[in-house]
Amino acid sequence: TSGVITDPTSEALIVEMDGRQPVMLFNYACHGVVMGGDNLSLSADWIGAAKAVIESSGKIGTAMFLQGCCGNINPRWRGSFDEVKHAGESVALPLLEALPGKPIDAPRIKVAWAEVDLPFMPLPPAEELEQEVTFRRTELKKAEAEGAPVVNLQIHRAMLGYATDALEMINSDGGPKSVRVGLQAISLGGLTLATLPGEAFCEYGLAFRKMTTDEVMPVGYANGNIGYIPTAEAYNEGGYEVNDAIRYYAVKMIGPESEQIILDAMKRLLAEVE
Repeated sequence: TSGVITDPTSEALIVEMDGRQPVMLFNYACHGVVMGGDNLSLSADWIGAAKAVIESSGKIGTAMFLQGCCGNINPRWRGSFDEVKHAGESVALPLLEALPGKPIDAPRIKVAWAEVDLPFMPLPPAEELEQEVTFRRTELKKAEAEGAPVVNLQIHRAMLGYATDALEMINSDGGPKSVRVGLQAISLGGLTLATLPGEAFCEYGLAFRKMTTDEVMPVGYANGNIGYIPTAEAYNEGGYEVNDAIRYYAVKMIGPESEQIILDAMKRLLAEVE
């Protein structure tokens, strides 16, 4: 769709060893959610389909996936295993066609690591949280009595748990003011993995690539997962990633200042390993 920002780059690193088939690390920025929440079959989604295509080509022994900055990116094809296969092929086939690729002439490993503190946003007012607790308790009892689908019960329980935990935090010391996260740059000599621990929006990967002359492979969910890492601009738009997702697995959400803190730190790391 016009105006939607995506990261169109798929990348791969092939490791060749004497007497063994090559191993491929491949990377792309897209959630593995071609199949939606109504799918009850175990599936590795498009990522598993891409891996199968790569490994059945006869050119690669083992393919391993490193997820890119996919926080705000979902597949364009949704809803069936035919679409899963199609989406997987759309990533795998261009990578296979690009083989053998560009060799790293002087491979060397350099690693840089930094810890940064990302500030939390304030919690909702206690009165609002108390209303949420009352509402969720009522709705949960009603849903249980009506035999509602399990997913509906899980949502009510998660929201009740969030509101209860947030109230306890407010009534004690207010909870932590920030969260410390680790960022990493791993250079192999011409290719650098830039990692951060969460579901970062794709704009982060695009920004990382502009910070160095090396090829950059952005890697999310690395060394932990603090949840969504939106851009500062996304906070003005709101939505699931900014407002709602954190309530399913934590209490406090990082604030919009986090973007610049991450970008500044990653720029220093990439310069250190270049």
